[in-house]
Amino acid sequence: MKRSAIWLAVFCVVIALCAGTAFSQRKTNRRTSKKNETAKAAPTKTPPQPAKKRNSRPDLPEESAETDAALQITDPHFIYEFTRPNFVYSNVKIVHNDAGKGTITFEKKDIEETFTDPLRVSQRTLARINELLDELDFFNSTEDYQYEKDYSHLGTARLTFIRGEQERTAEYNWTTNKVARELADIYRNLSNQYIWKFEMTVSRENQPLQSPNLINALDSYLHRKEIADPEQMLPFLKELYNDDRLPLMSRNHLDRLIKQIEKTKEK
Repeated sequence: MKRSAIWLAVFCVVIALCAGTAFSQRKTNRRTSKKNETAKAAPTKTPPQPAKKRNSRPDLPEESAETDAALQITDPHFIYEFTRPNFVYSNVKIVHNDAGKGTITFEKKDIEETFTDPLRVSQRTLARINELLDELDFFNSTEDYQYEKDYSHLGTARLTFIRGEQERTAEYNWTTNKVARELADIYRNLSNQYIWKFEMTVSRENQPLQSPNLINALDSYLHRKEIADPEQMLPFLKELYNDDRLPLMSRNHLDRLIKQIEKTKEK
């Protein structure tokens, strides 16, 4: 009887020890689990990243050093400004020197950005500009070329020329003076030529399917003789013709225009 009581006491002690160990382990597991949940819940703080700078013309490659150098114009003696509110190109400015090296700056409707590209006036066009200035006796004349009626809705041309120590500015939106009108037309045609080249370059890189419409526009310019020097465009047009990114329809149209310009050149 006494032996049974002893064994019973030993058995109770073992049971108590096992229960205590299990409880302690369960408590430890709970604490570990809570720590893990806290660690998972805590958000990871990421240091703020500096904002990336974006070019004002994101779809075009950055200007090269060669292009930057081309925009440095010395002695700008020929300045043309054309303003026509609410038009696609509301403000156009052409600046160039005696050698024909210059820039064209323009604003496009609905785009808060001013574009500036290098420009080269061909020697033939430059010679014609100087001929017209001499014919007008521009620097000695006091003639007001503006017509008696105001046609500012068609756009106003402002031309400034410097020759030696002489400088004069004329501003008109319509004129009956044929020589003064041709002078303004030459610069308007220069703006047509270089703005079209800009638009075509953008289309070629980003939206080739728009090229047929642009080439149709060039065809219309050529038909109306509203490009300053079509021959000057030949290298660029031939480059476009060999560009596989453009639709075949566009390249076939370019081929016709190239042949048309070359035929005129031979005459």
